[in-house]
Amino acid sequence: MLESKFYLMEVKMGSLVTFDQKGIFGPAMTLVYHSQYLNEKGVLSVADLLKENFKNLANVKPKGKKEFCAFVLERNQANIPITPAEIIGTRFFQNMQKTHPVYHEKVLEFIVPRMLRTLQEQIPQAKKEIGETQQLTQWIALLVENYMPEEQIKKHCALKDQVSEKTLDERQDLGKELYNAIKTENLKEKDFDTLIEISNIALDRIKNAEDASITLNFTSRYLSLFSKSENPKLLGEDVVRMLSTVFKPKVFPQKSAEELK
Repeated sequence: MLESKFYLMEVKMGSLVTFDQKGIFGPAMTLVYHSQYLNEKGVLSVADLLKENFKNLANVKPKGKKEFCAFVLERNQANIPITPAEIIGTRFFQNMQKTHPVYHEKVLEFIVPRMLRTLQEQIPQAKKEIGETQQLTQWIALLVENYMPEEQIKKHCALKDQVSEKTLDERQDLGKELYNAIKTENLKEKDFDTLIEISNIALDRIKNAEDASITLNFTSRYLSLFSKSENPKLLGEDVVRMLSTVFKPKVFPQKSAEELK
């Protein structure tokens, strides 16, 4: 029976997109690889989410959603498989692309591979569709060039020769943890804003250090220690006070004496 194909039919709409629910990539890849398994409500729900997220992030409403949904539902009703190439070839998906000749190759070389890695982790089926990779890679690159500001692309790609792959992988993993903390509402917007503020302050002050790496290392370890306390502020204030008034005079006695004059 046709209905047996729609194994996602009874899943709650919010769980159809298993990653990047508030972004563009997650909903888009869900449609690329799962459209043929969704019932009418599921197709419309994910397409609506993709259109809304794209509008919010790129400030443009992609056209062609209705004909895209009609195409998918018609093929599903006829029990005809849909390939990723057919999905990204629709007007709805093509309207999300925009080329930026200056940075296109850098986006392909640096940004897209990490996005593909995330895709394959979240949707194992993508690993099997190796024949579609080249066309999909180009579509992802043009998608990034559409919604990511030029200056952001420039600065992000500049990391390639300055930061190790291991560190970039750790950054990506940390970003996933942060996203999940926000998704589950463990981290509220005010907490997120405070995180940005503290990070900016630390980066601004680090210019005064002789060795930025070791300074940030100890800073992060102390902050981690504070976070494990039942009263982070109380512990933090005591640590900073002791470091300043007791510990520093022991290890830097001459400088501390001069500062007291």
